[in-house]
Order: sequence, then structure tokens, then C-alpha cells
Amino acid sequence: MSTNQEIIDRALSDIGVIEAGDTANATDSADALVVLNNMMAEWKVSGKNLDYFPQDTLSDTIPIPDWSESAVRANLAIRCATTFRGSATQTLITEAIDGNNLVTRTLLNLNLEQADMRHLPQGEGRFGNNILTDS
Repeated sequence: MSTNQEIIDRALSDIGVIEAGDTANATDSADALVVLNNMMAEWKVSGKNLDYFPQDTLSDTIPIPDWSESAVRANLAIRCATTFRGSATQTLITEAIDGNNLVTRTLLNLNLEQADMRHLPQGEGRFGNNILTDS
């Protein structure tokens, strides 16, 4: 699990605002945290609820599933590109789109309801065998 600061630093590095491995200054980090909170609120409204809640501390662990970190980081980078006058490469854009699709598909699968098959017949075939017991 990454912290809010780590996700922000990687996103800003992706768009060339800071060097890889560097930490953004306090002002840029605070601005990026606002962008992150807004993006995650929009995702929640659009049905992509990762159980994220608004963050106000950069050192806190980001409250999202591990499998979604790359998608959040790439999409945050795209969102921050205009604010920070960074540039988004085609690779980053593709990663953001793929990540967005991954989040959508995964949440859809996680929220599927189990089918209730109790209303169906027991499955006796034309020879009188029960498919559940094979007798």
C-alpha cells in the first residue's frame, strides 16, 4: 500500500513535473491532493466506488485496493497534466484508459450477485437420472 504522497509523486513524475524518485514540494502536493480527492469523488458518483474517502494528510496510506493503485496514479497524472503544465505521453494515456477499464470491470465483477437457482427443476433427465446425484 502506498501513501497519498507516493501516488502523487509518481503521478507528477509521469508528466515530467518532478524527476523520478523526487518528492513534490508542499504546495504542489497539496494541489495534487485536491485533484485526487475530486477525481475519486467523481469516480464514486459514476459508479466506480473504491471505498475511497477524502484525504487531508499526505503521509496517510491511500484508501484504495492495491490492484487499483496503478489506475489511480495514471489517471491522476492525466488530471494533473494541465494544472501543473506537464505533458502526458501516449503510453501514459493508454495506461490511464486501461486502468480505468480495469477498475470498471473489476468492480462490476466484485458486485455481481450470485444467481438463485432454487426456482429451477432438480434436473432430472429423460432417463430419470438426477444430474445433482447422478442416480
